[in-house]
Amino acid sequence: METRYRLGAYLFTMLTVICFGCKSPEPSNGQSNQLIIKDGVGRSVAIAGTPRRIMALSPSMTEVLFLLTDTSQIIAKTDQCDYPKSCLELESVTIYPEVNIEQVIALNPELIVSNAEMTPREVADRLTTLGFPVLLYQIEGFDDWFEMIRSVGTIIHKNVQARAFITKSMEALEAIKGEASSVQKSALALISLDPIYVHGQRTLMNEKLQLLGFQNIIDSSLGRYPQLSREYILEKNPKVIYGFDYNHLDTTFFSLYPELKAIDAYQEKRIYPLNSDLASRPGARCIASVVEMKNEITKTSEH
Repeated sequence: METRYRLGAYLFTMLTVICFGCKSPEPSNGQSNQLIIKDGVGRSVAIAGTPRRIMALSPSMTEVLFLLTDTSQIIAKTDQCDYPKSCLELESVTIYPEVNIEQVIALNPELIVSNAEMTPREVADRLTTLGFPVLLYQIEGFDDWFEMIRSVGTIIHKNVQARAFITKSMEALEAIKGEASSVQKSALALISLDPIYVHGQRTLMNEKLQLLGFQNIIDSSLGRYPQLSREYILEKNPKVIYGFDYNHLDTTFFSLYPELKAIDAYQEKRIYPLNSDLASRPGARCIASVVEMKNEITKTSEH
């Protein structure tokens, strides 16, 4: 597998730029220190000065803020946040089933960050128009993840912390890749069982599988998080399944779909659990997720 995230001079050049993807606009309303930030989905968002009151509208981005900045700057968490534990002391903002815009406005944030999958663009645009700038990030792989860390670090003037974290993470991923088997096995990463939703291409999970030497069975034409049929799984015959432990799937998934007991993953008991938060959140613990996946394989092979 060709690794896209290499340590090298180009990275450190990028990281020393004051604001990649930003430009200083003409003075607006007397504010000459305003920056126009282009976020991860191509939106141009005006940020005035250095944000001091910041918050996230997704659990993964809350993790990133706690990773990079002083906790005194973080003014809220979401009702879905549970990590780090210190975030539980913050005021909570409802984001499910929809963002409580009134709660956000009452907090008077100077910067809001979120994932495009968690916060609808129309909500981000509405808050931005009201004077509460929202930056959205679309994470489809580790390159996007690194760029998001770098971007947020730059905007809140935590470049050093962001650069150190990126470098350490890249080194960890290179080490894991170096230990992976050269013989690729087909793999399936489950999200839900009834109906069957899975991690497809253009996802962090797909790149995690590749790092560990697996080939995701999902065709790119099916999208990022497709719903699968039993026939598709039988045809592709994955040799490895991630998502839930063997006993759980044996009494649920394979009881619902007994014909799937014919696939190699079931026959060889190559079925590994995932911590759902680590697997689904592109936050500060992405490397921990890969390590968890690697350790599950190691534990099984030792028995």
